[in-house]
Amino acid sequence: MTSTGELNYSDGVENSCHVYQPGVFWKEALAKIENQFKKSGISGFRSNRINLSFFVPTYGYPGNGFSFKDISTILNSLDRNFSEKQKRYVENKFSGYDQALSDYRAFKITNFNNDYIGLLKFSESKVGNPVEHFQFEKKWYSRSSLNYLLGISFLFSVAPHFKPKRVLEIGGGFGSLAEILLKSDLREFKYLGLDFPIMTNIAREYISSSLKEE
Repeated sequence: MTSTGELNYSDGVENSCHVYQPGVFWKEALAKIENQFKKSGISGFRSNRINLSFFVPTYGYPGNGFSFKDISTILNSLDRNFSEKQKRYVENKFSGYDQALSDYRAFKITNFNNDYIGLLKFSESKVGNPVEHFQFEKKWYSRSSLNYLLGISFLFSVAPHFKPKRVLEIGGGFGSLAEILLKSDLREFKYLGLDFPIMTNIAREYISSSLKEE
C-alpha cells in the first residue's frame, strides 16, 4: 500500500513466493502497464502503445511488424502509381482487414449449421477504445476475440456436446474469453482467470464494463 492507502498492484507480486514472480521481461512490462493504468484507467487501454506491445494483439500495427511511419510512407507512395482498387488492396493488407475477414469467415462457417452455444451472435465491446476493430455483418471483432472464437469453435467441432461447468484461464489478458462466454448461451458455469495482479484488475474492469454496454 502507498502512504495514502492506494493499492499498488505490484505489491502482490513482490511479496509472493519467487516461483510466482514474473521473469525479467514481464517484470519490466508489468511496471509500464501498471503506470499507464494508474494514469488513464480502463479508458483507452486498447489503443495505448505500451499495451499494444505487450498484451493487446492486432492484425495491423504493431502486430504486422511495420511502424506507423513505414505504413504511412508506403501508402502515400501509392497515390501516384496505383489505381483505387490496387490502393485499397494494399491498405487492407496493412490494416489487417483481410486477415480479420478470413478469420471471421472461418469462424462463421464452422458454426453456421451448429452454433452450440450461440457464438455467432457475439459482438465485441468497444471498452478501452480499441485501435483496431472490424465490423462484419453488424458485429464487432478484434484479433483477440477472433483468436478465441476460432479456438472455441474448434473445440466444439471435435466435442459438440461438451458444455464446460468450470473454466480456468491462466494468463487471460484483458478478458476476451470471459466476455465471449458471458455473452454466449452457456449457462451455469464458473470462470476463473489467473494472471499477475495488474492484469487481473484490468480484466475485471473490462469484463464488467463490457457487459454494461449491452
